[in-house]
Amino acid sequence: MDDLSDLPLSALLTRFSDASPTPGGGSASALAGAVGASLVAMVAGLSGRKATSDAARDELARLEQAALALASDLRDGIARDAAAYDAVRTAFALPKATDVEKAIRKSSTQSALKQAADTPLAIAETCLRCGDLALEALEKGNPNVITDAAVGLLLALAA
Repeated sequence: MDDLSDLPLSALLTRFSDASPTPGGGSASALAGAVGASLVAMVAGLSGRKATSDAARDELARLEQAALALASDLRDGIARDAAAYDAVRTAFALPKATDVEKAIRKSSTQSALKQAADTPLAIAETCLRCGDLALEALEKGNPNVITDAAVGLLLALAA
């Protein structure tokens, strides 16, 4: 599968609207979370430039770096989630004519289903961390850009 996060936005949105199960909700959650984390990073970066103390600048730089790391992880999660579900589809397509084939198919399906559940769970956990960072940005950020932090929080919570 191609790296969905490398697609132009219009192509990615087309992929989401295609009559195909992937990318689906987990990938969309990762995308929303990545945008939210990116907004938090922007708020922290802009606020750090206007900070009046070294301690505030350092704290905002830490916040910015943490948000960028989450944004990167969530960006990668767009494709990870689609790949996890594609593995389920591949496992269900395995032959099941013999007892050996049935056993292989069952084992492969169970493994793929576990990964297909673990991947969006990890995305959700990362989005919760993004929400925590957004709350920090709301508290510590420059008042001129806190609405961006609020949107980052809403995207993280929606994700």
